[in-house]
Amino acid sequence: MDKIKDWIKKRVKEGTFLWNVLAVINRVLYILQPKEKRVKKKISNYLRNLKPRQELKVIFGSHWFDTQEWLVFNEDEQNIKEPLIFSNESVDVIYTEHVIEHVDFPDAVTFMKESERVLKRGGVFRVVCPAIERVITSGFNDKNGKVFV
Repeated sequence: MDKIKDWIKKRVKEGTFLWNVLAVINRVLYILQPKEKRVKKKISNYLRNLKPRQELKVIFGSHWFDTQEWLVFNEDEQNIKEPLIFSNESVDVIYTEHVIEHVDFPDAVTFMKESERVLKRGGVFRVVCPAIERVITSGFNDKNGKVFV
């Protein structure tokens, strides 16, 4: 696949109609790959471009565009209710915006614990949550919510 991309890059001018059509085809082929393969490829591409001593910064939330500085995951790529795909103490910064309020309190706590697990010592965990009261109040009235308080 990469050999084909390289061949196309050498022969098709960037920004042309043909270039855009091929970019869409490439994106569709990427999306059709099994999720696990897509995510592993996304991580390896990000890590390959990471400069020495550059922080590993991860965003969980689908409304961000991919950037070179951040590794961005949408809900399909990393469900925050499940264990995070990173090893212990491997991430420098985790950022999530308008995401955590969409899960129940126990799941939010799970995500926070997982974030603590994968963050390096002194790492940054930043959560932007416009409706934090929803997270705080959901789950308090059942036995599972009380376990986490």
